Amino acid sequence: MRPLASRLKPVIVIAYKPGRLGNRLLQFATFIGFAERTGVRIVNPSFDEYAHMFEGTSRDPFCRYPPQRSIVPRGQLARRALFVGAYYAARAIVRLGLHSRVARVISLEWPQRRFLDQSFLDEIRGSWLVFIQGWRLVLPGPGPSDLWGPPGWIAPHTDVIRRHLRLKEEYVRRVDALLEKARQGCDRLIGVHIRQGDFLTDKNQGRYYYTTAQYVEKLRALSDLYRPERVGFFVCSDEPQPAELFADLACTFGGEDPVVDLHSLARCDAIIGPPSSFSLWAALIGGSRFHWIFDMREQVTDGSFAPFSPIDQDEYAERFYGYQDAKRGRAAPSS
Repeated sequence: MRPLASRLKPVIVIAYKPGRLGNRLLQFATFIGFAERTGVRIVNPSFDEYAHMFEGTSRDPFCRYPPQRSIVPRGQLARRALFVGAYYAARAIVRLGLHSRVARVISLEWPQRRFLDQSFLDEIRGSWLVFIQGWRLVLPGPGPSDLWGPPGWIAPHTDVIRRHLRLKEEYVRRVDALLEKARQGCDRLIGVHIRQGDFLTDKNQGRYYYTTAQYVEKLRALSDLYRPERVGFFVCSDEPQPAELFADLACTFGGEDPVVDLHSLARCDAIIGPPSSFSLWAALIGGSRFHWIFDMREQVTDGSFAPFSPIDQDEYAERFYGYQDAKRGRAAPSS
């Protein structure tokens, strides 16, 4: 990919929220990588409710990359106002047909995918502000990429992404305390992401909704797999979990703050959970191996855990697991 001409480099404004914390971090990482490749500047007001937690964004209400400090107030109300302004500005440009050399909008429906390649650069060349409203914008790279999802090929840029999206020290101390407790008395710590709250009602139609009892059976199988090692589990969930079901397992529970849970997962020796950007991001920043449970009936081995890869979970599931046949509320039996 050749760089944009130095005389004019567009400002990319991310004016769309594709979900919660995991998706938003992957979205931000995508465009940090894009900025590193091309020299464009990124403004990400869609990161407003998380910005105060990260070193690279806490001092700048515009959440820019490359990072800049700002004299504009950086409280939550100011951040929220900037996002709302960007979102509705983009909507107005689309509805009123106001695309111009000054401002244009790249808008994708949820299933659509767009690679940030030379054709994308050619399309935005000459514009000053480019508003982005879409999720599956992906950095291309070597090899087949038909199953890739955000962020795509960011391998050359992972160090700068980790540096910019580094957790602030006050949160790091909380992660340290939680991990110290979780690692007591165990040789191997496995992070467990239990996602139940929205998995009965969202686009997955219940396909990856598993009961707590099913997760417990999977953790028991992992304890047997690594015996005689002492296996501990760090468990985080978007729903309160009945601790008595985990009584025969060495478990430490998160749940106080999603960002603390996320970075605690990242520091586990391995991660397991349903297909989710939450665990995908944890694997990326922590360098941990992870395993997505597409079907509870599948046996998990040590080889099931793999390093981060830019996989599109929906495309992968549809191709290999019959995702299109998902029925709301159906959970595969545990064995």
